[in-house]
Amino acid sequence: MIGDAIGTYVTMVSNLVKAIVFSTLVLVALVLALIIKTMIVKTKQDVGIKKALGYRSFDIRIQILLSIVPVIIIGALIGMLLSIFCSNLIVTVMFSAIGVVKVNFLNNIVMYAIMTVGFSMFAVLVSYLLTNSIKKISPYNLIKE
Repeated sequence: MIGDAIGTYVTMVSNLVKAIVFSTLVLVALVLALIIKTMIVKTKQDVGIKKALGYRSFDIRIQILLSIVPVIIIGALIGMLLSIFCSNLIVTVMFSAIGVVKVNFLNNIVMYAIMTVGFSMFAVLVSYLLTNSIKKISPYNLIKE
């Protein structure tokens, strides 16, 4: 009887974690799409000049990526620290609505580090894929405009 109730809560927490991870990944991808597309539009002339000087699209994509990576890492680290210090409070508030008075999760630092690295790698991959539109920019078309 008690095992069934605990199993229900474990399933509920597992589903909640999956939903939070999925929504975080979607939110990260949308924010990165907005930032990178805006950055490419604003630096279109610079990209054309760099291409005219002999830079490859890959080189320019890496430059954009390197400008975003520090922000991604700092954001992931801040998120990890907030998770470590605030997760018990947030979960307690959420579960108090269904009658669970005290919740105390053990903070596994290794798991937090793995999630931080995973989210960072996802953000870098999405950023690289979003810079693909640089290939379409050509100096000839920019001069023609």
